[in-house]
Amino acid sequence: MTAKGIRLTLFLPSGFDHFMNTFSFRADTIHHVFELMLGPGMKGVHRLTILPDPIFPDVEEELLAEITQDKLMRLVASVNDAHVIGDTHSPM
Repeated sequence: MTAKGIRLTLFLPSGFDHFMNTFSFRADTIHHVFELMLGPGMKGVHRLTILPDPIFPDVEEELLAEITQDKLMRLVASVNDAHVIGDTHSPM
């Protein structure tokens, strides 16, 4: 448990491609994160850490995946009303 709430880390099976990138971002709701993760182009996710805000429905995420920043932004653009992810993402 953290000061902000419960941290949820999901370790997901992935391939062994030659690159991994880590991104951090916020989302209005956890629903937007799950919609992004279940999108048809989201592959090679190794770890997704979700930290919910204790007061608001906002969540912070850290994503480790075999994906480029450009491809991640194309996938974010395909999620309805996920502009907060696009506005707050940053590579780590």
